[in-house]
Amino acid sequence: MKKIINSVEFILLKDNKILVEKRKATKRVDPGKICIPGGGIEKNEASEEALWRECEEEFGIKITEYFFIDRLIYKHGEVNFWLNYFVVTKWEGKIQNLEAEKLLWIDKMNPKELDLDVDKKAVKLLNKLEHKKVLAIIKSENNNYLLLRTNKRYLQVDNWYVVSGGLDKGETYKDACKREIKEETGLKTLNIKETNKYYKFEWPKGSGIKHKERLMLVLVKENKPRLSVEHIDCKWLPKEQFIKKIYWYSDKKDLEKIIKYF
Repeated sequence: MKKIINSVEFILLKDNKILVEKRKATKRVDPGKICIPGGGIEKNEASEEALWRECEEEFGIKITEYFFIDRLIYKHGEVNFWLNYFVVTKWEGKIQNLEAEKLLWIDKMNPKELDLDVDKKAVKLLNKLEHKKVLAIIKSENNNYLLLRTNKRYLQVDNWYVVSGGLDKGETYKDACKREIKEETGLKTLNIKETNKYYKFEWPKGSGIKHKERLMLVLVKENKPRLSVEHIDCKWLPKEQFIKKIYWYSDKKDLEKIIKYF
């Protein structure tokens, strides 16, 4: 049986170009080849934790905005690598070359410099991607609404917002909503209602990456949330206070109408 290794691969995106590396000739796997940077996931480490760590180790940066693309298999000798590809769109600090022979910025739409077919496939997926996400308005049985204060260290902004996140491969909107709520708050969902309200936008602007967020209405028991590293505080608020305090990039009157009968 072949050995299985899980890893994260990170596509840093800036001005429609992606950052790739030429691997050192001393590397055991793919020496001298031009690849998307990556690294192994350690024992008991989540893929996102590995992503944060590897970006600091290889580039000396702290990433603040990113999303998952896909999980692809790469067969190399007696090892099967499961590669978890992420796109990183924002980071703090100046990029340094701490591990590779050299770093190169290449055209996202024509990544001919890449040596591995699996990397080319990942970039092809990126170029035709519509990143689907959920926005979860969470209400308790006591008719209070949950707000979470974002951790600026990880999300770059300090706002009061709701649970949000992207769909993993094969997930429905309800599946993703339930998972994100558990990951970010530890709360158990009682009922999830899908609305027909979507927010569509391109981010980063000019990148060609399309995002489509679906608004979800979720009923839970009112317990104290178990916060993830993405948040530093939380509040249960009556509807009027919730709407007043939330950071909302669209019309709040629109939000008020949607949750009026929730």
